[in-house]
Amino acid sequence: MNDKKYYSDFNSQDYKTRVLNYRNDAENRFRAYVASSGYLCRALHLNAVSDTESYGESIIKNFSKLPTLIKSFPDYFVYAPENSEKQDQFFVELKNATWEHGKITSKIKLRDIKRYCLFEQTFTNKWTRFTICYPLRDGKMIFKSIDQILKLISKSELKKFPNDGIEYFEIVI
Repeated sequence: MNDKKYYSDFNSQDYKTRVLNYRNDAENRFRAYVASSGYLCRALHLNAVSDTESYGESIIKNFSKLPTLIKSFPDYFVYAPENSEKQDQFFVELKNATWEHGKITSKIKLRDIKRYCLFEQTFTNKWTRFTICYPLRDGKMIFKSIDQILKLISKSELKKFPNDGIEYFEIVI
């Protein structure tokens, strides 16, 4: 059971509050989905102490000050077991989504979009893909490629978070 407080307005909280109250719900849903699909996964949370601890517990001092290429690593690497007929492998970045006004939306920071594009260009090839996954509370998983995200952004408006001024796009997924 996760004893962290749930905030309906999580993004409006300051960084320290968000870190202290970070919940791994999306990660837990994603890992369960991967296992039920016959794949394996490895958490790549370079800024976390272990697979089970939050990004706020980093053992890498000043992780936020590392070069973009290091910080751009996605949350998971998913791959087929050795004895499987499946040959897929891919990097996955988890993002939260919200059901509002009859549609599913997600906020993506401008700086994260730049990181996703950099990562995809640097670390993917014909055998290894990169995707964004939205693990919804109902158990459904929505996967989007970077190309799909960029097309959705073109239909969105650039906004700023009121608490820190960070720019983001709110996209309908």
